Amino acid sequence: RIADLLDLELHGCGLRDARLVAVEEDFVHGAPNRSFTVVGLCEGEPRPDGREIVAAQFFALNALPAEVSPPLQARLRGWVKAWRD
Repeated sequence: RIADLLDLELHGCGLRDARLVAVEEDFVHGAPNRSFTVVGLCEGEPRPDGREIVAAQFFALNALPAEVSPPLQARLRGWVKAWRD
């Protein structure tokens, strides 16, 4: 279940119509790591826990912060498209 993959305590809001759109496997410090990307509609305002997440904000896909690299911007658009399709 997708709900089992989510740690809602980190962002403090619900996720409606959640869909798994990507699973990626890589290595972090030599150890295998699997990442799950879930996209959905946020219900409520995100509340960072102040430890792992210190800030959270919504951005339109065409108005992402300059710090978001072009390759990541393309991946974000692809994940949202996969969710919509």
